[in-house]
Amino acid sequence: LVVCADSGPFHVAVSQDTPVVAVFGGSDASRWAPEGVEGVRALTADSLVEVEPARVIQCCREILSSATLKEKVSR
Repeated sequence: LVVCADSGPFHVAVSQDTPVVAVFGGSDASRWAPEGVEGVRALTADSLVEVEPARVIQCCREILSSATLKEKVSR
């Protein structure tokens, strides 16, 4: 699981089919985040400092509890 800002590591993680929570602060997630990709969560805010840690943690929990991720790990 990768937690990062909308940056190079985000796109590398997605390309490697790694679950990721990306924080978009000031950039347009609807333009830059991949659509329909399992295990990707995009959080948006006007700036990175406005993103509440509880939102990031909740997204991580959702990804980690997903059936798809559990299946990948068990392979």
